[in-house]
Amino acid sequence: MQLKLFIFCLFCFFFVSTTFSQQYQYVYYFDKDLNPCSKANAIVSGKGFNDNGLIKVDYFVNQTGFLLMSVHYSDSALNMPQGLFQSYYINAVLEKEGNYDNGEMQGLWQQYDKKGLKTDSIIYEKGIRVKFASFIHGFKSNGVANYSFTDSLQNTFEEKNFSEDGVLQSEVYFYRQKGLFKSYGNNGVVVKTDSVFTREKIEPEFPGGDVAWGNFLKKNLNALVPSEKGAPNGTYTAIVTFVVTTDGSLDDITAESSAGFGAEAELIRVIKKSPKWKPGKQFGRYVNILRKQPSTFLVQ
Repeated sequence: MQLKLFIFCLFCFFFVSTTFSQQYQYVYYFDKDLNPCSKANAIVSGKGFNDNGLIKVDYFVNQTGFLLMSVHYSDSALNMPQGLFQSYYINAVLEKEGNYDNGEMQGLWQQYDKKGLKTDSIIYEKGIRVKFASFIHGFKSNGVANYSFTDSLQNTFEEKNFSEDGVLQSEVYFYRQKGLFKSYGNNGVVVKTDSVFTREKIEPEFPGGDVAWGNFLKKNLNALVPSEKGAPNGTYTAIVTFVVTTDGSLDDITAESSAGFGAEAELIRVIKKSPKWKPGKQFGRYVNILRKQPSTFLVQ
């Protein structure tokens, strides 16, 4: 009885595997820049099959088997994207999806972070971006800290900021370059209303710029911390968020990841040593701005 059951299961596995493998009818080979190349030089392989009048091609990284993206085409030469497009992070989480029409982005396109949280939502008309929504996730709960929406056709812009518990803190609405800014109290009552005359947003800056900030981190981070704490061979990426306040000091320095072995603690220690930044501006006034800093430790 056990032998018959084993043979039956083996047959089912063989049938499913054969059916799955036979769905691909075409094979393509690409280099690291996704240019066509010979099989011997291929870094990425594309496997395609007919799908409702289109050709769907799944792109795989040869060395790992990782699914890079899936693209529909109207031609076997893969020159004309048509229909659904999807790309993926290395952890198999969806990165981006949308539709092509005659090789141009059309309709709704959405983008996600590695946690699967939506970061961008865009509407295209014949490849031109006409409407755009952005979501910034913060806090330990990954709740929406900032939402903005731009309508290029109507020439409008709106933005909302939320507290950790989801309460609206402030909002602004622009028509062309004239806007109205509202600030709210914890009870949801408007406490301040101002007219604003620029949509410009200036990000906070470390003294000397991004290159200087990178050098500051490299100089002060102890790359041996995870190894000293017994971490096995591998990479450990710590992600820390912090707020650059209106006077340039750093506040609310919080670990967002959990790589462990002291990686987050070491990154927090160094960020706390930072001198004051040049504060950010929004709508012509200094504002607190949330920043996110990753750092990868290698243990060999």
